[in-house]
Amino acid sequence: MLIKYLLTNIKKSFNVIGYFAISLGIILLINYLANYNRNNLSSRAKLLNILSLSNNNQDPPPGLYSYGGSPVFIPLINNGMNKAIESKYANFRLRYTKSIDENYIKSLVDGELSFSYGERSLIKKDYELAKQRSIRLKQVAIAIDKIFIIKNKQQIINNISFDQSSKTLNSEIKNRENVNNQLKNIPINIILVKADNFILDIFGTNIKKEIIYAENYIQAFAKVIKNPNTVLFTYESSLKAQNFKNNENINIISLRDYICLQVDNCNELLIGKKIYINYREDNSDDQKAAEAYINFILSQEGKFILEKSGLSYLNENKN
Repeated sequence: MLIKYLLTNIKKSFNVIGYFAISLGIILLINYLANYNRNNLSSRAKLLNILSLSNNNQDPPPGLYSYGGSPVFIPLINNGMNKAIESKYANFRLRYTKSIDENYIKSLVDGELSFSYGERSLIKKDYELAKQRSIRLKQVAIAIDKIFIIKNKQQIINNISFDQSSKTLNSEIKNRENVNNQLKNIPINIILVKADNFILDIFGTNIKKEIIYAENYIQAFAKVIKNPNTVLFTYESSLKAQNFKNNENINIISLRDYICLQVDNCNELLIGKKIYINYREDNSDDQKAAEAYINFILSQEGKFILEKSGLSYLNENKN
């Protein structure tokens, strides 16, 4: 089945041809997009049930707490997350601290940070570093930044059969000429903003030379508008930050929306990068501050700021 194939292979490393094939296959799925209403993500109650945080809900100790890590936190701060939590708790203050060696996990273990944002799961190296200091690390997924595709409206993709879509994903169809003989022999090329390396994490690292890089989103959007044979992969938070919407030249489509058309229990489907909060479990004021911060993010007020920033709740309640 096409969708099963996509879900199975999206986590694997692809060669160059396979990568282009996956990209085109995703675009072909536009035909299934009509009249789709987005499924709601997991409720706040479900999220709170799966968090193994401190059992007491007391206010965090007053003080100045340092945070850092992945720049994914910037949209949250810009949309008032820190200001809101500082208003809720008296004498609770937050300060951004840049990691000296850009290794925010080391800074967390060293006590330079009270907690950190992350875009990846903790790995063996992180736990080993913490173990050397007799420290236990805790990681909580707070949101997902969904992947979106931006395509030129001039791309001719009508009347694509299910069989052709399947063959595309199996690398039997490598360009648009194979889909429709009336089209020119033009491959689908990928545009990626240099700061966004997630495409390499998802599809593998052997496709770097085939990506058209842009310095920023303004440049990337211009490339898509100018070149009908290109698509741009990006995050929803980046789209919100740029205030970029559909216009007469481009379409912006959620990758998750494509797949949800033919998948049961779509609420459990994650197409994007998870956003984490990392902290030390050491019964310190830092731990209490981190847990208070997480609980606030998962509150109704925090949910509003998440959505305003382009992030979404994710369903971690899987058996």
